[in-house]
Amino acid sequence: MSIKNRAGALAVTALVVAGIGVLTSVFLIGMVLSAVALVLGIIAIRRNARAGRATRIPWAAATLSAAGLVLGAVTIVLVVIPAIHEAHHSACQVNFKAMGAGIWNYQRSRGHLPQRMSDVVEGGFLEPRVFACMEDDSWREGYSSYFHYLDPDRQEHPPQALFACDSRPRHKKGRNILTICGNLGFTEEEEFQQLLARPENAAFAAALREFEASGATHFPLDRPLAATRPAP
Repeated sequence: MSIKNRAGALAVTALVVAGIGVLTSVFLIGMVLSAVALVLGIIAIRRNARAGRATRIPWAAATLSAAGLVLGAVTIVLVVIPAIHEAHHSACQVNFKAMGAGIWNYQRSRGHLPQRMSDVVEGGFLEPRVFACMEDDSWREGYSSYFHYLDPDRQEHPPQALFACDSRPRHKKGRNILTICGNLGFTEEEEFQQLLARPENAAFAAALREFEASGATHFPLDRPLAATRPAP
């Protein structure tokens, strides 16, 4: 096959691949195809130049493939990345539900509340990964991406008092929260601070302030759940 014919065939192939890449640009495979088409189009342009042949096909292929790459990149920024963050948020909420269930299963089994979250893990009621936020790249086993407070010596707990929250705002500038009675929620930071100001959350707020003042970003699972007690 002559150089001209090879360049022509390559240009047509690049154009077809570029078209498929644009149509599937919302998926990763579309971006890959567009990148391949762009390379093929550039090669076809160079071969046509060497053969002294002028044709618009390789230029059209290169332009179309570049458009596919741009469209794919825009899709990733506007659709894929937010979807990933939303999936991470949902995973955290599943973790919070599991923490609540683990605490109360421990209480029903042992007849008392745990002194530490590590008691719940060592008792087989929770897996260590439950304490890992998917937005937290620095998590390590033995620690929690979330903050926990529970006074195990208190006879009665207000049902709507906070038990756990994100140790810092990680999702949409807000925090997941879990109450003593197992209600799961999500609040923006301003609303979260209002919750902390409620009387039933005085002990939780005091413990959280101490934790934040320490500069820590992860809650040690072997730390007593009632490490800080409000002044009487």
